[in-house]
Formats: sequence, C-alpha cells, structure tokens
Amino acid sequence: MAMVELTQPIGNSDMLLVNADRKLRGLPPGEMEWVCQHSCAAESIPDCQDFNCEGTLIVDRGQLEEVRELVTRGDLAAFDGVQIQLKLDVPRGVGAELQRFARGGTEMPAIRRRGREFETAGSLLAFARLCARRIDPDLSDRAAAVLLEVERVVTGTFSTGGPALLNQRFVDLRARLADRGNTITLLARAGWPARALVAWEQSLPQRPRRNVAPPAIPQANAGFGLWLETGQGMRLGRTNSDLATVPGDLYGPTSRLVFRVDQEVADRVRSHCEALETAEPRPPFDEPMLELLLATTHELGLAAPILPPATGREESSCVRPAQFIRRLLLAQPLPSIHTDQRAEIV
Repeated sequence: MAMVELTQPIGNSDMLLVNADRKLRGLPPGEMEWVCQHSCAAESIPDCQDFNCEGTLIVDRGQLEEVRELVTRGDLAAFDGVQIQLKLDVPRGVGAELQRFARGGTEMPAIRRRGREFETAGSLLAFARLCARRIDPDLSDRAAAVLLEVERVVTGTFSTGGPALLNQRFVDLRARLADRGNTITLLARAGWPARALVAWEQSLPQRPRRNVAPPAIPQANAGFGLWLETGQGMRLGRTNSDLATVPGDLYGPTSRLVFRVDQEVADRVRSHCEALETAEPRPPFDEPMLELLLATTHELGLAAPILPPATGREESSCVRPAQFIRRLLLAQPLPSIHTDQRAEIV
C-alpha cells in the first residue's frame, strides 16, 4: 500500500478547481475541449473514425491558465474552497507527530487516526501550508518525508493548480510601493534540464519608431546561474532562455520564487552576478552558485535557509543550489484568505 493515498476528490481535479474559481466569480461551470497530437480540428475529433486518432477530452486550457494566474495575484480563495482527503499509511509515532505538528496552526488540515491508519482532510491551500512546514527543524526526518510525499501526491492530482500553488511564491519587498521597481526571480530545477538561476528585468534598447511601454509588473528577461546547455553540459553564465516558463510547464522550473524589489536592490544583485561572471570560476559550479544565492538573499534582507548535509552522491551541480531556492521558497508565507473571500463550494 502507498504511504499516501488520495481518497477525495474523485473525478477530474483540475475541473473541480476551475469550477471553484468560476463559482466565486459568478460564472457558469467550466468546459472541456478536444485535443489531438495530430493537430486535428477540435470539431472533427469526436466523430473521427481513424484507427490512429488520439483525441483526448481535457479541461479548457484557457480556464486552466486563469487558475494558474490566481497564484500570481495572491487570490487563493478558490484553492481554499477545494477539499482534499488523504489516507496515510505511516507508523503510529509518525502519525502522532504529524497530528501535534498540524495542531500548531489554525490553517492546517485536520489529521485523525482511523484504526491502524491516519486520515487527513482540508483544503488544497491548507495542504500547501502544511507541506511548506516540512523544513521546520523540529520535525523528524520521517515525518518530513511523509509531508514530501503528500506534496508529490497533491501536486500530481492538480496538474495545473498544484504546481502553481505549491511550487511558487510571490513576495513584495519594495520599500517604496509607489515605484515600479524591478524583480528578482529565482528559478530552480535539479533534474533535466538542470538550472538554478537568478533573474531580473533588464531594460531593452528602444527601437526607432517603436515606443513600447514596459509591463506594469516587472518581468524577468535576463538571468545568470547554472543551466544545462544541450550538447555542452553544465554552464555557469548568462542566459535569457526559458525565463517565462512556470511550474507545471513542460521542462518548467520545479521552484519559482518571485520578489518585487526596489531598483537599487536589483542593481546590487546584478552586480554580484557580473562579478562572478568576471571571476570565471571553474567546475564544480555548485559552491560559487551557492555563494551567489547567499549574497542575493542578503541583499533581499532575508534569512538564508539551512541545507541538509551534502551526501556526495548528488547527480548534478544544480542539486544543492536548487535545494537552497526550494527551502527559501518554503520559508515565504502564502497569503491569508480574508473572510469576505470565502464561499461554500460544492
């Protein structure tokens, strides 16, 4: 039996989340759409007689995108309205520890003993808050491993909303809220394609006869760090590719941490990146990248996360920098839900 088993919801979880959001906005239920990897027209797929047809009915992608954008805006009421229930096949001592741990917060899911197993229930947002606390130093390694598995199950169940909620944070650190400022975005993926990047918005040269206003919210378009170049192996340097990808995208980052900062903070972080590039460090690249992340965290005025000891068996130079970004992400709180945002969602 699996250590963590989903028992509720039953059915299409993505559609459940879409409908929760649409109900809050007074809109009708979401829709499904036909897609086919052969690029067939949607209206022709239901009646297609081709033996090789691979038509699939999925949740409307535009509506899924709307759900993903909710996290960017900090509008998490829909995530708080979708209920989840899990069965935990864990030793009694681990289950009791998780019970005590969850009682420490009013926004945590409930954990109850059911015979020889444990059951936990709560909203999708409540589980995101619980999983974020797996880096708590007071939690045992075995209990932390259970929360990591809960995170994997929940993220896999909600293929779009799960990664958007559990693998991203948006934090405004500006001292002058009236100024547009800049962004410091941290992107991490320890697997393939590996990357651990510090990114920011860099002003683009104005083209003649073309006056394009910058977006209202700064968007990262320049980055520096560790990334895997096809055919070249691991590199430490500048890149402007894949900075717009988000968790849940194919080959997107597994962690995305976005800070809105004053311009001078972004300038100092960029200076650290330029200094590291000038130094031309040689492999292994994980230590200089960790030093850059420490310097960036200091410029942001945040406490640096404590990493677990290195095992010596890390598969790439990105593993520990990606752990750094992930733990820094989990330390950033999710927004609270105001009472007027709550609604009973069936």
